[in-house]
Amino acid sequence: MIDISIYTGRREGVKGGVGGYPEVYERLFSQAEVDGLVAGKLEGFTGVDVEEYRALKVAKAQQERVALEKQGDFEKILAQTVKVCD
Repeated sequence: MIDISIYTGRREGVKGGVGGYPEVYERLFSQAEVDGLVAGKLEGFTGVDVEEYRALKVAKAQQERVALEKQGDFEKILAQTVKVCD
């Protein structure tokens, strides 16, 4: 016998959802569980100074702009300016 569940998403004896798709059960999380998940994701960023990162990012952009001005590549400068404004 061929298992057609891989094509239809249904199995014999399993109640199906709307349109032949299997029913989906929502998982609700408590605030403590969400806090734990978020803390786990942020562990890799401990010790990162956000203000220093932003300052370095701005300094790099200014250096690139000065280099493009020296090269006379004003089209790239305009493209970067439009990208930043959007």
